[in-house]
Amino acid sequence: MRPLLAGTKHSITTSAPVDPEMEKVVSKELSVLQASLGEPICITSVALDTKSKFIRFQEVCAFSSDIG
Repeated sequence: MRPLLAGTKHSITTSAPVDPEMEKVVSKELSVLQASLGEPICITSVALDTKSKFIRFQEVCAFSSDIG
């Protein structure tokens, strides 16, 4: 038998006050990310076939997570 869980839903909207300390952290991390996205991570010498029927979404997400 599973235990019952209780929780409270918190809706985040634009009317919620901004935490200044969290804003500093997020701004710093976003500026680092923006700077790194401005540079190519690799250049190929051949055209890539992007017509594949399959998109390996999880691998792409893992790759972009590993970069940061």
